[in-house]
Amino acid sequence: MTKEQFKHSFFKGLGSAIIMLEQCHDKSQYRDIVLYACLHNTTYDMQCEGDRGLYLFHAIKLLGDVDLFEYSIIERFKNVRHDHWLFNQLTSLLFLFAEEGSEKAQKALYEKYELLLHKIEKMQKPQSICEERDMFEWLSVWLTSLNGFNAFKKIISDYGRNIIKGKSDFFSFDWFYANAQNKFGKKRIENYLQKQADKSAEVKAFYQSAKIIDNRIYEDLPMPTLEEVIQNAYKVQDGINYLGRGTAMRFARNASEDDLKKLAEAALGEPNLNIKAELLRALRWTQYKLSDDILQDLVQSENENIRDTAFYIMGQTSSEEMHDVALSMINDGNKLESGIELLCKNFKKEDEKILFDAIKRVKVNKKSNWHGAFMAIETAFDKGRWKPQTDILKYVYENTLCSCCRWRIVELMNQHKVLTKQILNECLFDSNSDIRVFAERKLKS
Repeated sequence: MTKEQFKHSFFKGLGSAIIMLEQCHDKSQYRDIVLYACLHNTTYDMQCEGDRGLYLFHAIKLLGDVDLFEYSIIERFKNVRHDHWLFNQLTSLLFLFAEEGSEKAQKALYEKYELLLHKIEKMQKPQSICEERDMFEWLSVWLTSLNGFNAFKKIISDYGRNIIKGKSDFFSFDWFYANAQNKFGKKRIENYLQKQADKSAEVKAFYQSAKIIDNRIYEDLPMPTLEEVIQNAYKVQDGINYLGRGTAMRFARNASEDDLKKLAEAALGEPNLNIKAELLRALRWTQYKLSDDILQDLVQSENENIRDTAFYIMGQTSSEEMHDVALSMINDGNKLESGIELLCKNFKKEDEKILFDAIKRVKVNKKSNWHGAFMAIETAFDKGRWKPQTDILKYVYENTLCSCCRWRIVELMNQHKVLTKQILNECLFDSNSDIRVFAERKLKS
């Protein structure tokens, strides 16, 4: 494996990169690549995939330069300001260092905790969006994992003090609170808060806010009207701000056939393309049929959102005509990714080679529209257990940037009897925890 190949595999979180590090005699040539991945967020979507702390820590241990990495990670951790996803990755790495006994890592975590706490306490009033507060909550969760219930007791006292001062509210720690309940048990948390609330004003303030979380009631919102949907669409004429999409979705899912017809007529008659796009988008959540002629016109629109919606609606119904349209789009190449998605929704086994050739033509980088096309492969192979005639599933497994998609592909490789022992061994070291657990279970059986 060349350095470039290692970089591509490692940044994707593939287990093959870890295995290569284990077997390589000259590990030092890969040090800069691993260090870069530790100090930057190379995950496609950390919100869905989770952080790569354990994966990166494994690589650090294999390289052996633990002090160098720990020092660099601590320095980066001290200076991270706004990227809360990178903050979470760095926190998870320092947690692992501290868990193995590093006093420097534990000190860095608590110094950051005190710094963030001080910043929050200096705020004039609570803010609905606050990066420092989000980071503080992340860090609070990690510290309770590191130092258990003792950390929990200190943290709730600090939260309580901020509540008393008007610097915080129960939305500031609802995830931390839920995590602690899962970690330590609801009964233990409740008993502690009840007993300490009489002894500590801070704990009492936290407990009272926590009860708001426990007793929250979500009332059903009134059903939106067609007029509201149209009014919201007219607020997004710039094509940048998308307001009211949740309203449009709730309306569309419950609308009568007559209202859907009126919505479609309003959309098709609208001259402003951005407004037209928003009105058409609501039809994604319905079974309302637009004619093939209309859809063919819409996919030629200069507005990307209109084209996307037209392709989405076209893919909701399988037909020979849509199958032929998909093949034409793939052959033409101008709308390659959309053609792949449409073909996957109208897939026939004999399309496999065409699909494989097409997916290899998709550029996979953070600027391209590769994700929808790669996800569509799951649709094509979701039903059935035939053995593929190409390496299409292996190709997607090795090239997707998203480990959640990779996890689904691993399942499909198993379903279609092409999951080899080599790939299973790689999966043991994958950055995705679901893939690791699956591989462990599969190899045992």
